[in-house]
Amino acid sequence: KGVLNMLRDDPSLRILVEGHNDISESDRLSDARAQAVHDLLISKGAAGCQLRARGYASTFAGEDRGTARAWHRPVSNGPRKVGQVVEGNRRVTFSVMQEIRLDGTVTFGRMSAELDPAGRRLLEGMVQTLEEHAYLSVQVEGHTCSAPSWGITNQQLSQARAESVVQFLVSRGIHAGRLQAHGWGEARPASGCA
Repeated sequence: KGVLNMLRDDPSLRILVEGHNDISESDRLSDARAQAVHDLLISKGAAGCQLRARGYASTFAGEDRGTARAWHRPVSNGPRKVGQVVEGNRRVTFSVMQEIRLDGTVTFGRMSAELDPAGRRLLEGMVQTLEEHAYLSVQVEGHTCSAPSWGITNQQLSQARAESVVQFLVSRGIHAGRLQAHGWGEARPASGCA
C-alpha cells in the first residue's frame, strides 16, 4: 500500500518525509530530496497538514536504520516504518509521526531565545508526558515571525529557541538522545510577531 493511499485512508495519519545523502554530497541535498517528495505527494492530492519534510544530511550515511528513528505512532509491535525509497545512502524514508501538542505556546521575549516563566511552567507538563512515555523521541521545533532581524537571522533565532527548550527538558532529566532541536526560520514562521 503506497504512502499516498495510506494518507487518504487515514486523515489522522502524519508522515515525516526524511531526506538523506552520502557523505560525499552536499548536506543541502537531503532537504531538497525530502521537499521534492513532500511536494510530489501534495501535487498528487495529499493534505499538506499530514506531511512534514526534513533533511538529515549524511547523519545516517552507511547505517541500516531498519526502523524509523523518531516521531512514531506507537503500535502493538513497535514503531511502524511506512516505506522508503533507497539508492545507496541517497534516500528518502517515511516515518509515522505522533505530534505532541502543549495546551499553550512556549513564548520568548522579542529577539530572545530565553524561556519566559510561563514557558517554563508549560514545559513542566511536557517533562511529565515524556517521563510517562519513554518510547517517544521528540523534535522540538522553533519558530520566529517573518519580520527581518538585526544581528541574527530568523533561522538562527528559531534554532536557538528550539535548543533552549531542549536544554530545559534535559535539565529536568529527559535524556538528550530523545530530543532534537530544529529551527524553521522563515521557512515556517509563527503567526504574528512576538
